[in-house]
Amino acid sequence: MDKTYISWDQIYKDIDTLSMLVALRKKPDAIVAIGRGGLIPATILSYNLNVKVVQNFQIESYEGQTKTGSHKLWQNPSDYFVATFKNKNVLVVDDLADSGNTLRLVKRFFEYRDINLQFVTLYTKKGTAFTPDVSLREYSTEEWIVFPWEEMNSACTPCNKQLYFNI
Repeated sequence: MDKTYISWDQIYKDIDTLSMLVALRKKPDAIVAIGRGGLIPATILSYNLNVKVVQNFQIESYEGQTKTGSHKLWQNPSDYFVATFKNKNVLVVDDLADSGNTLRLVKRFFEYRDINLQFVTLYTKKGTAFTPDVSLREYSTEEWIVFPWEEMNSACTPCNKQLYFNI
């Protein structure tokens, strides 16, 4: 499988673009981040959009680069979150709509909870089973997208890796 590396510069540009596109729609009252991949984009979006509540929805469906065929649900929004944001606008953020199964699971979780959801991802894969409301770029199913937070050299940039690990 071919790898496509996304730089931090590209991430920031794309999240700025996502922020503008979301702002043109409905301003979210809260953000749900699909952990782990959606946590960083969701946090940056929360600052760009001045949204103070960011809730993690931790779902695991990969072992390395291999899909497991099932989902492990580690954390989902609390009953308090659901009650607080009833009839409000909640932005669901992930880095990538790959198969789309994770996003469908999140949609099903909120289905009868009277929350106005808007789904955004930085990128999608062709043929995804779930198309987000907003996504910036589509990639082939044959490409493995490598985000900067997934690579140690990239994650420590611009800090000095030696200093970073000797703290």
